[in-house]
Amino acid sequence: MKTFFISIALIFTQITFAQLMRVKEGNMSTSKGSQNSLSIEIPFVDEAFFQDELKSFLKDWGKCKENKGEYSVLLGEWKEYGKKTFDVYAKYELKKDAPVGVSFAIDLGGAFLNSKDHSTQYELFKKAIESFGRNCASNFINNQLEKENKILKTLEKEQKDLEEDKVDLEKEIEDYKKKIEDNLKKIEENKTSQEKQKESIKTQSSKVQEIEKKKKDIY
Repeated sequence: MKTFFISIALIFTQITFAQLMRVKEGNMSTSKGSQNSLSIEIPFVDEAFFQDELKSFLKDWGKCKENKGEYSVLLGEWKEYGKKTFDVYAKYELKKDAPVGVSFAIDLGGAFLNSKDHSTQYELFKKAIESFGRNCASNFINNQLEKENKILKTLEKEQKDLEEDKVDLEKEIEDYKKKIEDNLKKIEENKTSQEKQKESIKTQSSKVQEIEKKKKDIY
C-alpha cells in the first residue's frame, strides 16, 4: 500500500512537471532597473525550503548575496558557459496557482540575456533553470515522502505493538482462566479434605475424652 501511494505521487509529480516546469521569458525589476528575465513556476515547495534551494543553486555560480529580497551573484562562473563571467539577479514571489514563481535576470557583460540576441546562451541558462525547478520540486517531494514514510513506519510499529499486546493480554486471560479453573478444583478438593479432617478430629477428640475419663476413674 505504501509503495502504491509513493508511485501515484511520483506519477502525479511527473505529469505536473511536464506541464509547469517551463521557463518563460519576460521582464523583472532588479537593482539594475527593469531587465529581461527568465521565469519559472515551481509547484509543491514551501517558501523556507525554496529559499535554501535557490541559494544552493546560485552558489554553484559564485558567492550569493541577498538584499531586500533580491539574490545576486556577481562575476559568476560556470563551466558550461565557458571562461566568461556573468552577473545573476534573482527574485521570487508566492503565487496562487503555484507556490513559488522565480525570475532570473542575467547580465552577460554589457547586455542582459535574451532569446533574440543570445540564443545559444539563452538555451544554456534556460535548461539550467528548468533543471533547478524540477530538482527543487523533486527534492521537496522526496523530503515530504521521507517524513511521511517515517511517520507511517512509526504508526505501523505502534500497530504491531498493539497487536502483540492484545495477544499477550489474551494469553494472560487464558492463563488466569486456567488458574481459576485449577483453584476451583483445589477448593472442592479442600472442602472434601476439610470434611475428612473434621471426621478425623471428631474421632481423635473422642479418643482423648475416653482417656481423660479413665484418668479420672483412677482417682
